[in-house]
Amino acid sequence: MKHLLRIVVGLLIGAIGGAIVGAAMLAVPALFDNKCGRWGCTRDWAPIAAVLGGLYGGVPGAVIGAITGIASSSRLKSMGIGAIVGLIIAIPIFRTAEAGDAVVISWGILSIPGGALVGLAVREFLRLVRLSPKSGVSVESEGVTGPEPTH
Repeated sequence: MKHLLRIVVGLLIGAIGGAIVGAAMLAVPALFDNKCGRWGCTRDWAPIAAVLGGLYGGVPGAVIGAITGIASSSRLKSMGIGAIVGLIIAIPIFRTAEAGDAVVISWGILSIPGGALVGLAVREFLRLVRLSPKSGVSVESEGVTGPEPTH
C-alpha cells in the first residue's frame, strides 16, 4: 500500500512540477517579446502560452514522478530520470526547430535541466513526507497504535 501511495504522490507532484516548469518555459519568452502582428501582440498571448506550457509540461512531469516513485531512487538517480525524460522531449524539439530560432532551441535545451529539477523535487517531497525508504524512518517502525477497544 505504501508503495502505491508513493507512486501516486510522485505522479501528482511530478505533474504539478512539470506544469510549472512548462508554463514558465512557454510564457516567459512571450512576456518579453514586443512584436505585434495580425493576431495582436505576442505579450497578450502569454497567459495562453502558460496554460499550454502547463499542459505540455504536466504529462512528462507525471512520468518523471511515477518513475521516481517506483524506483525509490537517490537524488542523483532522480535527477538522471528527469534529465532523460527532458532529453526525450528535447530531441523532437531540435529536429523540428527552424534554423536559427533561438527561442525554440532554448526550449529544447532547458527541458533537460527542467526535467532534472522536477525529478529532484519529487524525490525530496517523497522523502519529506516519509514515503521514501531512504528517509530513515518508516511508518511501520514507529509503533503507532490506536486506542484500546472498550466492551
